[in-house]
Amino acid sequence: MVKTMNKQLPIKQIFVESIKMPFDRYKELIRLGWPYAFLILASSFMPEDIDGIALNIAYGAVFCLTGVLGTVGCHRVFLLPTDIVSKTPTVRWSYRETNFLLCMIGIGILTSLIIMPFFFVVANLDFFAYYEDNETLMGLIFTISLMPVYYFVSRWSLILPDLAVDNDRTFSWAWNISSGYSFRLFILIGALPLVTSVIFELLVSLLEPSYILSLIQNSIWLVVAIIEICLLSLSYEWIVARQEPENDC
Repeated sequence: MVKTMNKQLPIKQIFVESIKMPFDRYKELIRLGWPYAFLILASSFMPEDIDGIALNIAYGAVFCLTGVLGTVGCHRVFLLPTDIVSKTPTVRWSYRETNFLLCMIGIGILTSLIIMPFFFVVANLDFFAYYEDNETLMGLIFTISLMPVYYFVSRWSLILPDLAVDNDRTFSWAWNISSGYSFRLFILIGALPLVTSVIFELLVSLLEPSYILSLIQNSIWLVVAIIEICLLSLSYEWIVARQEPENDC
C-alpha cells in the first residue's frame, strides 16, 4: 500500500509549465494528434444536422476513436521520455487505448448519475420553466451548475494519464491518490473548461453564427484541450512522485 506525502499541489508552477510545455513539444503533439485536430477544425464547415443514422454513427465513432488516440498521445508526450514517445505510432489501437476509452465512458456514466438528481430538481422549478426559452441564460446556468461535477471528475480523471503510460489501475486508486489534493485539483482541472464554456456561451449570444466563428471556437477549444491534458498530466506526475510506501508494522 502507499500513502501520499502531505504537501500542497503547486497550482501556479503546474499552470505555467502547462502553458510552456506544449510549445516545447509541439512536433510530437502534432504527429500524434493531427487526425483529431483535423476533424475538429473541418467540423467548423459542416452542417449541424447530418442526415442518416448510419452516417451519424460513423461520424461519431471516428471522432471518438481519433479523440482517444490524440488524448493518449498527448499524455504520453507530456509524461514519457522522447525516445519512447517517438516509437508511438500515430494510428494504433491496443489494450491501452481500449482501457482508456472504457474509463472515459465510465467517467461519463458516473458524471451522469451525479447530474440526474440536479436536472430532476430543475425540471420542477418555476424559475427555469419561465426562462427556458432564453438559451444563453440556460446555457450559463447549466455550465455553472456543473461545478460540483468537475470536483468529482478532476479526481477520477487521474486514472487517464495513468492508463496512457501503460499502467492498469482503478477509479478507487485515482480517488484515493487524489485525497488531500481535491480542491487544488478542482482549480487546475475544472476551472479552465468551466471558464472556457462560459466564454463560449457569451460569444454565441453576442455574435452571429458563422463558419468563421465556429472555426475560431474550435481552434480555441483545441488549444484549451491541449493545455488541459498537460495540466492533468503534470498534476498526476506530481502526485504520484510524492507517494511513499506505507509501513505494515
